[in-house]
Amino acid sequence: ETAICANAIGAQAQTAVADVTNIGNLITDSEVTNSAEVEQETEQGNVCETAICANAIGAQAQTAVAAVTNIDNIIDDSPVINSAEVEQGTEQQNGNACTEAECTNAIGAQTQTAVAAVTNIENTFHDASHEGVINSAEVEQETEQENHCNTAICANEIGAQTQTAVADVTNIGNTYDDGFNSAEVEQETEQGNECEDFALCDNFIGAQTQTAVAAVTNTGTDQDDVPNIAKVEQETEQENECTGAICANEIGAQTQTAVAAVTNTGDILEDGVSNSAEVEQETEQENECNGFAICDNTIGAQTQTGVAAVANTGSILEDTTNSAEVEQETEQENECNGFAICD
Repeated sequence: ETAICANAIGAQAQTAVADVTNIGNLITDSEVTNSAEVEQETEQGNVCETAICANAIGAQAQTAVAAVTNIDNIIDDSPVINSAEVEQGTEQQNGNACTEAECTNAIGAQTQTAVAAVTNIENTFHDASHEGVINSAEVEQETEQENHCNTAICANEIGAQTQTAVADVTNIGNTYDDGFNSAEVEQETEQGNECEDFALCDNFIGAQTQTAVAAVTNTGTDQDDVPNIAKVEQETEQENECTGAICANEIGAQTQTAVAAVTNTGDILEDGVSNSAEVEQETEQENECNGFAICDNTIGAQTQTGVAAVANTGSILEDTTNSAEVEQETEQENECNGFAICD
């Protein structure tokens, strides 16, 4: 009560490499797990009443490589998990209620530069009844800012958010029976305010940029019941629940440049092989306004440059699904009741 509370980080930087390497493998009855993971996780929280509360990060940067490499494999009865993951997770929260308070979550600049790679060379993963060998490469930048406000000024602000990433799964000279190859890059941002009684609430992102490649490459393969998934996703959600309040969701510039590719060369693909390449930019801004409320959703500039490709060369295909999709989806919504002005 009647307090000033602040969590502040001037600069936070992580430079890391996580690596698992197996050479000349011959593992018969199997059950092997190889995991390389780099994680930068930050959480800031205040419980405020009649107070000034702030969570602030000046600059947050992550430069990371996570790699799993298996060379010369023959694995036989399978279940094998190869996982390479780079994650930057940030959560800022003021709650459960900011009463007669000023509450702010702020990030000046947030940057992630990452590579996650799984490489298998000369493989024969065989005889698994299901899910034989799982190869997963994932890069994720996840940010969540939230305020619960009552007679308050509440703001979630990100100056610049940047992700440059490569997620890559490469299998050369394969024969599979049941497997799973997934390369995924994800930038996910969520900002939310719950505002009541003469509150001013704002969600703001100055510039949001994602440059990404997700690739699954199979060369000289014979595949049976193997999903190959390459996915790049930029997902942003801004939401205000307002009663007797002024609420705004704002994005200055949002940019996505992405390639998602699945490549199979000289293959025999049969019995439930699915190849999926997907690039998605999804933005949602929403205000629920009641009483004497003013609500606004604004996006200055939104750009997507995307390539999704599935390439099968010299292949014999039986019961195979190929899907390449580029999607830009934007939703702005206001639910206004009473004396509300919504834009």
